[in-house]
Amino acid sequence: MVKPKRMMRQPSTDENLNLDQFLKISNYEDTVKQLDIYYGIVKRQLLRYQSPTNGLFPVLSTDHKIGSVRESVYCAAAIWGLYQAYRRIDDDRGKSYELGQAAVKCMRGILQCWITQAPRVELFKKQQCSAHALHVKFHMTTGEEVYTDDEYYHLQIDVISIYLIFLVQMISSGLQIIYTQDEVAFVQNLVYYVERAYRTPDYGMWERGSKYNDGTPEIHASSIGMAKSALEAINGCNLFGDMGASWSVIYVDIDAHNRNRSIFETLLPRESSSKGVDAALLATISFPAFGTHEEILYNETKNNIIRKLKGRYGFKRFGRDGYKCVLEEPDRKFYRCGEIKEFENVECEWPLFYIFMIIDGVFKSIPDQVKEYQELLKAKMQVDQHGDPVIPMYYYVAEDCLEQEKQEPHSCSRRASHEHGLYLWNQAMFVLAQLLTAGLLHINELDPIRRYLPSYNRPKKGGRYSAFQAKPAVGTATDLVVQIVLIAESMRLQAMMATYGIQTQTPHEVEPVQIWSSTQLVKVYEQLGVNYKLGLSGRPLRPIGSLGTSKIYRVCGMTVLCYPLVFEVSEFYLYRDMALLIDDIKTELQFVGRYWRLSGRPTVCLLIREEHMRDPQFKEMLDLLAMLKKGYCDGMKVRIGRLQNLISSSCVEHLDFMNALDIPDDNFRSFRQVEHDYIGYQSLTDVPKALKYIEDDNIKVEDYQNKNVPDILERITCTDSIYVKCQLMGIIMKRCGPEYELMGARIDEHLQKMYHKAGGLRYWAAVRYASSLLRHTVDSISPFITAVLVHGKQLTVGVIGQKETVFDKPMTPAEIENVIYSTIQPYDVIQAVLQQEIILYCGRLIATNAEMFRGILKIRVGWVLEAMKLYLKMFGNTAKLLEDHSPYEVRQLLFKVLSINEWSKTEQLSPLQKRRLEGCLCRVPAMFYSQVWDVLTRTPHGIRVMSYVIPRHPTLSNMTRSEIKFALNVEQMLNHIQIPEYRQLIVELLCIVSTILLRNPELIFNQQLDLDGLVKDAAHMHSKDNGVTQADEVNALLQTSYLQSTSCLARAVVNNVLKGGQLQSVDAMGGGHYFGLELLSRTQITKCDGSYADRQYFSALPGTGLFVSIDKLEPIISYLTAISKRHQTSYPSFTTLSQDVETRVPEFTKEVKFDLPKEKPRAQRLSVRTDNEMDLIDIIGGSWPGVTDTRQGNMNEPVVRTVRNKSINPISHLVTSRKVMRTPVKNEVISTSTVSTTTELTDLRPEVLEHFRSEPSTQTSTASSVISDIEDHNSNTTYDTPAGECSNLSVGTLVEVITDISDPLYGVIRWVGTDGLAGVELEEDHDHLPLVLTDGTHNGHRYFNCANGRALFVPIKQCQKDSRFDDVPQAQVNSAKMFGQVDSPVVPGSVPPLSMPTEEDVLAVCGKYRGIQGHHNSCYLDATLFAMFTYTGVFDSLLFRPRAANDIAHYEEVQRVLREEIVNPLRKNLYVRADRVMKLRTLLEDLSSVSGLTSEEKDPEEFLNSLLAQILKAEPFLKLSSGQEAFHYQLFVEKDEGLALPSVQQLFEQSFLSSDIKLKEVPSCLIIQMPRFGKSFKMYPRILPSQLLDVTDIIENSPRQCTVCGKLAQYECRECFGQCGVGLESTGFCASCLETAHCHIKRSSHQPKPLTVPQDFAIIAEHCPPPRLYMELFAVVCIETSHYVAFVKCGSGHEAPWCFFDSMADRKGEQNGYNIPEMVACPDVSNWLSDDGAASRYLHEANPHDKQLPEHARRLLCDAYICMYQSPDVMMYR
Repeated sequence: MVKPKRMMRQPSTDENLNLDQFLKISNYEDTVKQLDIYYGIVKRQLLRYQSPTNGLFPVLSTDHKIGSVRESVYCAAAIWGLYQAYRRIDDDRGKSYELGQAAVKCMRGILQCWITQAPRVELFKKQQCSAHALHVKFHMTTGEEVYTDDEYYHLQIDVISIYLIFLVQMISSGLQIIYTQDEVAFVQNLVYYVERAYRTPDYGMWERGSKYNDGTPEIHASSIGMAKSALEAINGCNLFGDMGASWSVIYVDIDAHNRNRSIFETLLPRESSSKGVDAALLATISFPAFGTHEEILYNETKNNIIRKLKGRYGFKRFGRDGYKCVLEEPDRKFYRCGEIKEFENVECEWPLFYIFMIIDGVFKSIPDQVKEYQELLKAKMQVDQHGDPVIPMYYYVAEDCLEQEKQEPHSCSRRASHEHGLYLWNQAMFVLAQLLTAGLLHINELDPIRRYLPSYNRPKKGGRYSAFQAKPAVGTATDLVVQIVLIAESMRLQAMMATYGIQTQTPHEVEPVQIWSSTQLVKVYEQLGVNYKLGLSGRPLRPIGSLGTSKIYRVCGMTVLCYPLVFEVSEFYLYRDMALLIDDIKTELQFVGRYWRLSGRPTVCLLIREEHMRDPQFKEMLDLLAMLKKGYCDGMKVRIGRLQNLISSSCVEHLDFMNALDIPDDNFRSFRQVEHDYIGYQSLTDVPKALKYIEDDNIKVEDYQNKNVPDILERITCTDSIYVKCQLMGIIMKRCGPEYELMGARIDEHLQKMYHKAGGLRYWAAVRYASSLLRHTVDSISPFITAVLVHGKQLTVGVIGQKETVFDKPMTPAEIENVIYSTIQPYDVIQAVLQQEIILYCGRLIATNAEMFRGILKIRVGWVLEAMKLYLKMFGNTAKLLEDHSPYEVRQLLFKVLSINEWSKTEQLSPLQKRRLEGCLCRVPAMFYSQVWDVLTRTPHGIRVMSYVIPRHPTLSNMTRSEIKFALNVEQMLNHIQIPEYRQLIVELLCIVSTILLRNPELIFNQQLDLDGLVKDAAHMHSKDNGVTQADEVNALLQTSYLQSTSCLARAVVNNVLKGGQLQSVDAMGGGHYFGLELLSRTQITKCDGSYADRQYFSALPGTGLFVSIDKLEPIISYLTAISKRHQTSYPSFTTLSQDVETRVPEFTKEVKFDLPKEKPRAQRLSVRTDNEMDLIDIIGGSWPGVTDTRQGNMNEPVVRTVRNKSINPISHLVTSRKVMRTPVKNEVISTSTVSTTTELTDLRPEVLEHFRSEPSTQTSTASSVISDIEDHNSNTTYDTPAGECSNLSVGTLVEVITDISDPLYGVIRWVGTDGLAGVELEEDHDHLPLVLTDGTHNGHRYFNCANGRALFVPIKQCQKDSRFDDVPQAQVNSAKMFGQVDSPVVPGSVPPLSMPTEEDVLAVCGKYRGIQGHHNSCYLDATLFAMFTYTGVFDSLLFRPRAANDIAHYEEVQRVLREEIVNPLRKNLYVRADRVMKLRTLLEDLSSVSGLTSEEKDPEEFLNSLLAQILKAEPFLKLSSGQEAFHYQLFVEKDEGLALPSVQQLFEQSFLSSDIKLKEVPSCLIIQMPRFGKSFKMYPRILPSQLLDVTDIIENSPRQCTVCGKLAQYECRECFGQCGVGLESTGFCASCLETAHCHIKRSSHQPKPLTVPQDFAIIAEHCPPPRLYMELFAVVCIETSHYVAFVKCGSGHEAPWCFFDSMADRKGEQNGYNIPEMVACPDVSNWLSDDGAASRYLHEANPHDKQLPEHARRLLCDAYICMYQSPDVMMYR
C-alpha cells in the first residue's frame, strides 16, 4: 500500500510564495516548462491513483477499493484537458499520447463496467426506479459491484449525463473511445436512460435525495439540466469520429429533449422541492454542462447560489446540509425527523465551488470574478511534501464553536477536513482552472463542441443529421415559419374543400412521399439501439411528440411525413370532439413554433378526415384553415403549401440505421386514401350530418343495483337508451366480470359497441361511462402529470369525501391507470375518465398559462370538478350535467373556473359564490404560506381548525419557511375543511392574523390559536353590528362582503389578543401608545422622517414627522363637528378615549420621556371611530414596540431606515373603506397632516389619495356611498393655474410631459381638470417606466377613452408644447420632421430606367439620401423595389397595363402610387421618401391577405405575392411543365458536401433535376430564391451568383446539344447527370452517342427518354448547331440579421458597374428620428462574378472565415437571398 503523503495545514508566508507559482504561472519562461509542471501534478495527484485494470479513480486517494464514476469522469476530463494543451507544441516527448490514452482508458473502463449491467438499462427503460439504476460505484480492480441497491443509492441521472457530455467532447477532439457496434448500441441506450430525467426522481449529485436524508428521491434540476445538455451534445454525434459509418450515429428524441429543457427552466432557480438553492446547479448552468443560455435564468440561479451559499472557506452544498458536520452521526444512514435543524448555519463549506466559479469566469469573460475566487482559493490551499497544491475536501465548524456559529454565522474560523488523502475532484478541477487561467488551454479546446455558446452561435454541423441550431426563444416568434401541409383523406373531401378556397393534397398526390401515423415511426425507432447480444431492445414504445412529427424522414429510401398525435384515432374519446381538435391544432402549431430548436423549418401535416365533414362544427375547422391560409395562427407565422415545394426548406432526418437492418418494407403502412365513385360534395350543405341523440328512457338505474342478473338482462333487451344499457352492463360486469357472455358476445364487447355508437352520436355521458367501464386512459398522460409537478404543484385524484391519492412524483402509465381506477371508479364511474380529462387540460394549461394556477399548491381534481359544477349551478345551467358537456366545453369550463379573478366583477359574483369557487380550488394569496409560518412562530401551542392541529414543534424545527413540505402541511389542514366557502374564510383569517402580528412584533398567543373560535366571534360581532338574529351566524358572515368580513375578523383577532395574548415589555424609552403625525409644514422642533430605532413606521419628509402620545393630541372641534353633522355621527372626546384605554390596557401611561414643545401640536382633520372595539385596534396598532437599541433621547430624531409597515395601524391596509376627506383650499397645493392610527384615514396629498384609491378592494354599497360623499365634497374644490404657466395649453394640444425619470413623453391633452390636473394620451407605450398608466380612468372615474397603458394624469404645469412642432406648419410635420428635409415630389408620366455604363457615372450619383428611404421594417420592400425598377425595365408592364374587368377596384390607385410616387421619382431623382412607400404598404395591407406589411418584418416573396399575384394580377413569369405557374422559383436541393462554393447555375440545375420539371418557355424575368429559409437557415454558407444563367437544358422542347459530339440531342438520360460532362448539359445525347455511352455496365440500367425536337430545327440541324439560351443577372437581394439590402447592376453587359443599396444605412435622431438610405459604388462585383470564377474562388479560399471577407463580398456571397435574372431578347417583345 502506498503511504499517503504528508499534508500541511495552513501554509506559512514562505509557502505562500510557492503557491503564487500556481496562481500566476505567467512568470515561467517557457510554455513547455509550464505544461511539464502540470504534467507532474497530474502524474502525482491523479494518474498515480488510476486503476490499472479498469481506469477508474476513487473519491479519495487513500481509497484503493471503490472507484466512483463521477470523480472518474472529472479526473479523465482534467487529464484530457492537459492532453489538449500538449497538442499545441511540436515535441511533447510522448506525453500527449500518454495522457490521451489515460483518458480513453478511464472512459472505456466506465463503459465496460456499465455494459456488464446492460439488463439494468433494459429494465430502467420500462420502469425508472432505484432498483434498476446503473451503478456509479465499482470495484477498482475487478469492476464488479461494491454496494447493493439497499446499501447505496445509485440512481444519479447526472452521472450518466456528465459521462455522455465528456464522451462527445473527447471524441470531437479526435480520441477514439468507442470501438464496436455493440458499444454504439449501448450508448444509444444510455440516451434512452437519461431521456426521461424530467420525470425520474433521483438522489442527485449529493447522493442522498431530499435534504432530509430520509431515503426519498426527488426531481432535481441539476440532474435534468445535465440530461438536457447531454442530449443536445450527443444528438447526431458519430461515435466513431470523422471516419464513422452511418450506423454509429446517435439519435435523440427532440420531444424528450424539449420536455427536459422546459422542466429544467421551470425548476430554476430551485434545485428541488426540498432544496431551494443548491451549489450543484453551478456545474449545470456553467461548465461543464452549460444547461441554459437564458441570461435571466442563469444570472438568477448563479446569484441565488452566491447570495445564500457562499462562505469564507467555500460554498455550502445546500442549506441545512449535515454531511461531514461534527454533529452528524456517521454510523447512522438516515437523519431523524427534525434533525436537519441542528445543522443550520454550521454546514460544511466546500472550496470545490470556488474552482467552478473561476472556470465560469473564464468562459463568461469575467476577469473580476476569476480574480476574486482565485484569491479566496489561494487562502485555503495547502501544499504536500512535493510542493504540489492541495485543496482540502471541505471546511467544518469545530465542536467547541458550534453554538457561537449558529448564533452569529461566519463568526468562527473553520478547520480543514481531516480525511486522509487527496480529494481527486478538487485536484482535477484545479488543474483545469489553472490551464485555462494561464492561457495554456483555450476554452474551445476544453469545449470542442462549443457547449458554452448558444446553439445558434455554434459551428454548423455537417452531415445528414438534425442539429440544435435554432435561434433563441426571443426571436422565434418573428423568425420561424411553421410549414403546413393539408392532406385530405379522399378526392371527394378535396373537392369539397376546394369549393371553400382551401387547397389540399391527397395521399396519392404527394407520392412518392408517404404519409405515416406517428405509431409507424415508433416502430422504426424501435429498431434503434437493438442489440441481442446485450439483451437490449432499442427505443421504448414511447409516442413521438409534436416536434418529432414536424420533421421529414428518410427511411430505407422512402421519404416520410408523419401526422401529429392529435390526429390519431385513439381508444380514448377526446379525438371525437371537433372543437377540441381545432383547439389542439392551434396549440400544436403554437407549441412547435415556440419550442422548435432544429435547423430547417418544421413541417406539420394536418390530416382532414371524411368523418370531420359530418361534424356539426366542421365550419369552424374551415375557418381555422382559412386563417392559416393567410399566413398566421394566433401571431405565429405559418405557410401552407404543397409538400413537394416545402421539402427542401424542411428539417430532414435521415434514419440511416434502418439501412443496415433486414426489415421488410411492408412492415410500415402508409396512410391510405379513401376511394369513392362519386367525386364529391359541392358544399357543407350536401354533407349528411351526425344525428343528434335524445335520451328518452328515464329509469332509475340505482333500483337495479340489488336485482338479479336475469332481471337486468331483460331490462337491457327492452330499452333503447344507450346510457341505460351502459349502466346496466356495468352492474353485470362488476358482478360477473368482463368475460360474461351476453347474446353471443362478451359483456365488454357489447360495451365497446355502445362506446363507439355513443361516440358517433356525440352522447358524451354515455361515452364517458362506457369508456370508464372499459378502463380507458388518456394517451401519454404521464408527461402532463409531470408538467404539473415541476411547476411546484401536486395532483390528487379521488371523489370528494372519499380517499384521495396524491401524485407527488412521476409515475408510469400503468401505475397511473391503476391509481385512477382503484381510487375513483368504485365511487363514481364517470369521474374516473372525467378526472383524466382535467389532468390533461391542467397539464397543458400550466405549461402555457402558469399564472392561472397561482396560489393553488395542490390541484385536487375532485374539487376542481366540484367548482365546475358549482359554476354551472350559479349560472342556471343545471339542465345539462357536467358529464353531458363535450370535452371542449369541459376544457372551457375549467379555464373559466381557474380564471375567476378576471371575470368575477363583470359577471357580478356574490362574495359567497366567489368564496365557494376559490375554496374549491383552495387558492390562497401570494406569500400566504410564509404568513402562516410567521403566525406559527408566535403561537407556541400551534394552530387548530376543525380539530386538525399544526403544532409549532417539530414543524418549525424540521422545515423552513420557503419549503414546499411546510406549505403542503398547511394545505392539508385547509383541505380538512369540507365546506369550500368556510375554507376560504379561514384563509382570509390567517392573513389578518399574520398582518397584525407582523406589525406588532411584541404580540404572541399564549393559547392555541383556535381559528374556528375566531370565526364564531367574528360572526357574532357581524350579527350584532347589523342587528340580525340568525341561527347560523357563520353562514351570514360567509355571505357578507370581503370588506365587512375583514373588519369583523380583525376585531375578533384583536379581542383575542387582548384577552389571551401577551405584550412584550417596553424598555426605558417610555411606555404607552404613540401616534405618528405628518405635519403640514417643516418645523425646527423635529428632524423626524417617520422612522425610529431602525424601523420605518410611515414616510414623511425630514422635519415633518412627529411621534406623540395620545394626551398631546387635540382635535379641531369645528371640523369634527362639521363632519359629524354630515354623517350623523358623534365622535368621542380624547379624554373619553384615554380613559377607556387606561381601563382596558393597564400598562398604558400618558407619561412622555422625551422633549416636546410646550404647545400641543394640533393634528388637523383627525377622525376617530365611535366603535370602542375598533378603537382598540387603533390603540394596538399605535403601541410602541420595544426599542431595538439602548439609546435614550428624542424619538423625533432621524434614524437609519429599515423595512417596516407604512402605517402604524396594523389592519389599515385590510380595512378598505377608508374615508378620504379634504378641505377646500384655494390657491394652494393640498398638503396636510396624516394621522395613520385611525382606520378612517384622512388623506392629505393627491398622490396619497391616488395610492389608496388604486389599492384593489371589494367595495360595499356603504363604502361606495362614503366615497361618493367625499367626491361630492371635493367637487367644490377649485385650483387656480399659476400665472404665466400652462395658460396656452388646452384639450387637443400636442405636448411633451417633463419627468425626472426619462426623456420627455410625447402625447396630446385629452382632459383638463379644475384642480390643475391634465389627462394626456401618450404616443407610445411606456410600460418600462414607473408610472401609473391607465386607459383614461383616474381615481375610479373615466375621463376619456384610449388604449390601456396610454393615459397619464399629471399636473398641467409638467406639460409644455411639443417642441418637435415648433414653428413648423402642420402639413409639413410628417415630411420635415419625421422623414427628414429632402423632398420627394410626385412624378407623373413615364420615366425610363437609369443606365450608367461606367464606374464614374455610378460614383457621381452615389451617397446618402439615395434610393428608397426605409421606415418601420420596410427593408424587404425597399431593397426589392430598388432592384426591380431602378436600372431595368423588365417589370415596366406592371406600371402601364390597363385595368381589366377582373381587376380589383383599387387597381389603378395602386398602380398610380407605384408608378408616380415610387418608380418615377426613383428614376428621376434617385430618392423616394418613406411616406410615399408607406402609401403603397398601406394599400397592400388593406387589399391583400398578407397582414403586417406596414409594420412587421416580412420576406420579399411575401411582398411579391401580395403585389403581383393578389393586387396587380400580373401574368406569372414562370410556366412549368407540371402545369403550375409562379412568379419566383425556390431552389430545392439536397446538400452536396462536395460543393464548397456552389454557383447559382449548379444549384439551379440540381433543383430542376431533382424536381423532374422544366420550363415551358424562356421567361422574361427569373427570380430565384436561394436554398436558405428565413433569416438564419442556410444550406450553404456561401453561394456564388452566376452572372450568366444557362437555361437551355431546362426549357421544354428546346433544341439541345449532344454532350459527346455536339450535334442535335435526341435523348435525355437523367441518370447520366454529371457522368459525361457538367450539369444538365451532360444528360443530352444523340442516338449513336447514347448507344455507345450506355454500353458500359455502370450505365446499362439507365432509362433514357426521347426528346421532342422542333420540326423546323430538325431540318436545319445539320447546318446549324443548337443555340444556347442565357439570362443575365441584374440584381441580388441579400439578408443579414433580419435586414435586407440589394446589389444592383447599373448597366448592361459583363463589364457594367454595380452598386450596393441600403434603405436604412444611417439614422438621424433616436426614437423620433428617421432613416437615411444610401447607395455605394461596388467596382469589384463584376470581377467577383466573372465567368471564369477565379476571383471568387480566390476570395473563398483565402478567407475561410466569413469575417475575413471584404464587407461587400461577404454580403454578396454569404447573404444572398434572391437572384434576379432577365432575358434581354424576351424583354423586347413582352
